[in-house]
Amino acid sequence: MCSSTYPNSLQLLRGARMASYMNAPFYAVLVNHPDRFLTKAQSLHVETYGKLCEEFNRQFLLVNGTNIAKAISEVAKKYPII
Repeated sequence: MCSSTYPNSLQLLRGARMASYMNAPFYAVLVNHPDRFLTKAQSLHVETYGKLCEEFNRQFLLVNGTNIAKAISEVAKKYPII
């Protein structure tokens, strides 16, 4: 699952719960642009994502990149994501 720093994107973590029930892998990916600074609210949002993924025993990947699509593609190649 690819996420953003928008508050409503936390609802996407419901997929982590469903993946838990199915014993399926789940990766939450957030691409951080290195030239942009996160606001305090955005930083807290990212931290919450990490904590919720940990709570569901799922993996949260925070990657840096200027090209979001390329960064996501690289994550998909590195991990068993189909």
